Amino acid sequence: MGFKDQTKGQLINELKELRKRLSGLEETTDQLTGLYNKEYFLDLAECEFIRSRRFQRPLSVILISIKEFDQIKSEHGQEVVDQVLVEAANRCKLRVRDLDYFARFDDDKFVILLPEADKSAIQKIAERLGDAVASSPIATDAGNLNVSLCQGGVEIAESYPVLEEFLSKAEEALRSAQESKDSNIVIK
Repeated sequence: MGFKDQTKGQLINELKELRKRLSGLEETTDQLTGLYNKEYFLDLAECEFIRSRRFQRPLSVILISIKEFDQIKSEHGQEVVDQVLVEAANRCKLRVRDLDYFARFDDDKFVILLPEADKSAIQKIAERLGDAVASSPIATDAGNLNVSLCQGGVEIAESYPVLEEFLSKAEEALRSAQESKDSNIVIK
C-alpha cells in the first residue's frame, strides 16, 4: 500500500508509533554523541556481567577519556569540546566490534564493554582506539586540534562480585593512565 492509499487515521497511527519508538531511543542514547547513555549502558552491562559470571566467560571494560579535555575546554569553550567529543566518538565507533557496547559515561568519558574479551583483546582494541583518534587532528571551529586518549581497562575476575567493583577497577586503571608519563593505556 502506497502513501497515497493510506487513510488519515492510518497515517496518524503510524506517526504515533514512530514517535513512541523515537522516544524510546532518546531514553537510551546520549543526545550529543548518539552513543548509548550511561543509564542504558549500566543496564546492559549488568546483564553481561551476570552472564559472564554465570557461564564463566571473559568480559572486559575500557574507560576512555580525552587527555586534552580540560585544556580544550578552558581555551576554547564547551562548543569546541562538544565537537571534539563527537568526532572522537565517531572515530572510536568505527574501531569497536559489533558485539561491544559503546557509551558516553560522563561529560568527558566514554566506556566500552567487551564481551568475550580478555586482557590481550583490551590491549589491541585500546591501541586501535588511540590510533584512530590521534592519527589526524580533529577539525573544530577553533581550528584543527590534536587529541589523544587515556584508557584504563580491566578484565572480569572472581574478586569482583558486583558490577560496581568491576567498573571501579576500570576507573582506577584510567586514573593510572592519566597520571602516567609512559603510557596512555593501563590494564589491570
